[in-house]
Amino acid sequence: MNLLIVDDQTSVVNGIAQGISWNLIGITKVFTAFNAFEAKAVLKEQRIDIMLCDIEMPIENGIKLLQWVRQENIDLECIFLTAHAEFEYAKEAVRAGGYDYILQPAPYEEVQKVIASAVIKVLEKNSHNKAYSLYKAMLERKDALKGTILRDIVKGSITQKLYEKYGDIVTLPKWSQSCYSFLVQFNAEDKLQQFGDELLQFIITNISRELFASYEQDVILYPASETSYFILVYGVKGYCMDYEGFIRQLTLIDKNLSAFYDLHTAYYASKAVSTSDIKESYQSLIAMKEKNVISKEGIFQEGHSEFGEEKKEYHLTSLKRWKQYLSSNLVDTVREEIKEYLNNLAKHGQLSQDVLYHFHIDLIRMVCDSLEEYKVQPHEVIKQIRNLNVYQDSVHSLNGMLRFVNEIMNLFMDNIDKEADLNITDRVKEYIHDNIGKDLKRTDVALAVHLNPDYLTRIFKRDTGITLGEYIICEKMNVARNLIKTTALPIKFVASRVGYDNFSHFSHSYKKVHGISPSEERK
Repeated sequence: MNLLIVDDQTSVVNGIAQGISWNLIGITKVFTAFNAFEAKAVLKEQRIDIMLCDIEMPIENGIKLLQWVRQENIDLECIFLTAHAEFEYAKEAVRAGGYDYILQPAPYEEVQKVIASAVIKVLEKNSHNKAYSLYKAMLERKDALKGTILRDIVKGSITQKLYEKYGDIVTLPKWSQSCYSFLVQFNAEDKLQQFGDELLQFIITNISRELFASYEQDVILYPASETSYFILVYGVKGYCMDYEGFIRQLTLIDKNLSAFYDLHTAYYASKAVSTSDIKESYQSLIAMKEKNVISKEGIFQEGHSEFGEEKKEYHLTSLKRWKQYLSSNLVDTVREEIKEYLNNLAKHGQLSQDVLYHFHIDLIRMVCDSLEEYKVQPHEVIKQIRNLNVYQDSVHSLNGMLRFVNEIMNLFMDNIDKEADLNITDRVKEYIHDNIGKDLKRTDVALAVHLNPDYLTRIFKRDTGITLGEYIICEKMNVARNLIKTTALPIKFVASRVGYDNFSHFSHSYKKVHGISPSEERK
């Protein structure tokens, strides 16, 4: 990917050209120009993907240059540099089609982060270009083949003889060559969805390859799961780097992923083993990852016990209370208490895979028992879990369990709604009619029908089209109107009969509902 720097100040151009780690963010070649005329000459001769351009230049400024670029149908992303903080500059840059702008002077780290974001934009755009995709596929074919070979090694499905045959096609470490490996686990799943698997592989491969290249090492990547990658590090000339250097480069990879892409990760690093023993290293790193149930970030070395003993004491005393809450449809209360319970276990170092496994069993049993109370078939509800990964991941990490709790509680509510909501509204109306002389509050009605007030309000409005409070007032005013018209009771007595101690409040509500005051109604 090519980038063009355009600025009339030589020191700025040279500083940016030399101060950015271009290879780390996927820039292979950097061109420079000191005015719009020189920039146009470069743009006519070279394919430029990103232009880093000063706005304030003599003769022709950066915005005019970008307008020319658009007129020439040159497809690139433009990042403006400006020393002015006025909002008008930002608006003008956006109108001209600029991708972003950087207020100068800015640290090189900030400039690099903005360019890294533009690189991702270009990659996303190019992925829809058929010709580019074919070209890219050719370039990546060898990396893909290496990744497939690494997958076969960790699965134990490749022989030494077949492996050595592959070595005639692509560059691979010798079967007996010592090398390192590491497993990188990304924790911010929303961020992963934003990047997508292809971009993420590009980012991690590019950064790893660049940082290990100074030690004459290359990397091979294998996607171990939706959120983790297994990476082999080996010497291209057979040399195995020192272990301290290996860990040091992992630290730099972490720093770059965090600084430029806001990706937070855990790294599980192996000791040096021969290529033939990579399967054992992979299994060891996977076991380390599975013990990190709280998704702790950092670099964890094979043979170290950062996560303590696996066996934890498990005592759950809240099940009975949670089951009672579910019987009263206080699902959100259960959800929040479970979240607090699990987070407290994690905070005090009491969470492990074993604890998650036993909690998972208790949770399923509690939900199934509660569903049966509502005469809902539990197995029909469990079958509705849309993403099986959510179910499976629940015993592997705190975040996985919290996602599962959220899923199972939502399914519980959905299915109880279908069975129970049918007669809730009728029960509420009956209770209001029987207690029309009381000062009825929403909480009183909810307590009477054993429901959460917010939940009751939601389903009542869904079924009737008005809020619970509005219905109570309307019913009281209808009863009052009947008493006023059919009896000689003083209006103050009528107000008291429908739960109003304040006559002014009663009169105001009556007029709001019926359009006239109680006194006018009596006439």
